[in-house]
Parts: sequence; structure tokens; C-alpha cells
Amino acid sequence: MDGTTAQLLSLVSYGNEYIINGNLEADYYPKNSVFQYCKNVDFYKLKLTVFKKSKKIIVGNDPIEWFQYLKKDECKKLKVFYQHSKQEKLKDYMAAGFVGGGGQWLIESVYSDYSDFWSGQWRVENRSDPDSKIWLVSYEAISRRNEVDEPQFILSKSLTLENKIKEIEAFARENNLNSWVDWFATALNTFESNKPYEDFYHPDMVVLKNYPLQTQQMIFGACKAWVFGGMGSWNDIGGFNDKEKNDRYYKLTEELYDEVIFALVNGINR
Repeated sequence: MDGTTAQLLSLVSYGNEYIINGNLEADYYPKNSVFQYCKNVDFYKLKLTVFKKSKKIIVGNDPIEWFQYLKKDECKKLKVFYQHSKQEKLKDYMAAGFVGGGGQWLIESVYSDYSDFWSGQWRVENRSDPDSKIWLVSYEAISRRNEVDEPQFILSKSLTLENKIKEIEAFARENNLNSWVDWFATALNTFESNKPYEDFYHPDMVVLKNYPLQTQQMIFGACKAWVFGGMGSWNDIGGFNDKEKNDRYYKLTEELYDEVIFALVNGINR
């Protein structure tokens, strides 16, 4: 899973723990693994001045300050929001390995009768940073005071995530893609595990106690089934000589992406 998505999911999970329950791990920021390569993570809104120029107003110099701001502002909860991009040439699952690609991921801060939406922007500051903290991350409130609407997005869903992983694992097996057979098998094992977060790069991504085991399995099963990257990823396999096989590869990959997104959004928002 890419770090930008993992961080966004984590902010929603830990933000809700503070907003709803009043609790927060003292070392969540910067110790959580989703921040390990980040030099700074801040939050801001833009405000028009009397001269109609935009003024940047920081509402949180770090995630903890942002959570405190939201709670004081009477935010009720945070939610993950996802929508597919509208461009046709490059499918979202193909673009998911690039920063800013793969559709639009937002954080929705929900109030009594409206929602604000926050978008993350990542930029490299110093690639030679001795601690590898090369990223500066800012979350901007890009859309404010929207009517609360349920559900926030709709994805076509024909099969469960687990069944879709089984289907694509069988395809990998049939075509002797052995390393990917192992990858998908690992994801499938998550649905039977009592500790589904184990062997995942960000085991501390969510507040585990707030999710029943079945939901944890769904979230981390989706994380481990994330094969949508650039060179060397599952996305890079295409080009089978057999057209039918090639079409099936692309169809299964796109369907898996939708199932993974569906599981992550619904799992975290529970």
C-alpha cells in the first residue's frame, strides 16, 4: 500500500479516537509508522482577505493539534471519502502507484449539518535528509460546509474482497506467476488470522480496539492485496500474447482495485 493512503486512513482512525472518545496515544505523532518519512504534517484553510487574496490559516501544525482543533470546533467524526477520477486514458488502478493518482482520497470532517473535505499534498523537501524524512505534507480544507449526504460514494460490488482475491490468485497460479500467488495467498491468510495486522508494513495504522476482528481482517486483507504500483508491480505484468487472457487480467485487476477500495473505506468508516 502507498504511504499517502495509509497516512490518510490512519488520520481518520486516530482522529476519531480523539474526537469521539477523547483518547490519543501520546506518541502517535511523529512515532506512528505512517509518518516515518515525513518532516512535517500540517493542516490549513484558505481565507479571502478584504482584497480578495487568499490567506493561509494554519489550524494544526501537526496531526495532534488538528485533532484538538476539530474537537473544539465541534466536529462529530472523521470519515474516509473516495471517488474515481473522471479521466479515461489511464485507469485509476494503473495510476494508483503515483502520488496523487488512483482516484481522489479525501478526509471528511462531519459536523451536525455539514461536512468539510481535506486533501493531502505531498512534496519532497530534501532527498538527502539523514533521517530519510524527505516529505512535507499539508492537508487543505478544499471544500467547506457541504451538506451531509449518505452514502458518499458508490462502487459496483459484485463479489466480496476475499472471493476476488481467490479469483485473481487462481489466475496468477494458472499463468505461473508464482511470486504473485504467494502475495495473494498472504492476503487471503489475513482473513483467518487473529492478528491480521501482522506482516503489514504499517501494523499501527489504525486504533485496533475500535474495530472488531472481522473488520480488522477486511482492512488489513485489503492492505495486503494492494498490488497497484509502478514498475515491478502487478500493474506492470500486462501484455499477454493471448487476447482473452490479457482481457481477463485487466478485468480482474480493475475489479480487485474496486474491492480493495470498498473494503478500506467501509472498514475504516465503521
